[in-house]
Amino acid sequence: MSGMAAPFCLDTVEIDILRKILRSRNKAGNDLRIRAQIVLAALGYFTNKRIQTQYGIEEHRVAARRNRFDDFHELWKLPDPALRPTRIEAGCGSYCSLSGSAD
Repeated sequence: MSGMAAPFCLDTVEIDILRKILRSRNKAGNDLRIRAQIVLAALGYFTNKRIQTQYGIEEHRVAARRNRFDDFHELWKLPDPALRPTRIEAGCGSYCSLSGSAD
């Protein structure tokens, strides 16, 4: 997937968790907050370049975190029953990131 941003979908529960991480001051480390910021910005249809410019995060770091989240966010849901997908309509209540160019 060279030159392409990793697309992914999140439901409202996952978005709320990422927002809580982003707002956290004591419970989450700075790196975890940066990762949450990258994922939330990607859901706002921001390209990697725009995330880099707006938040001052290196573009290679944005791409790496975004791709890593795409690779592992399904595994993130497994330990928590509240995050497991429901068996009815898979697309209901989901938000998806842009599947476009990474620049």
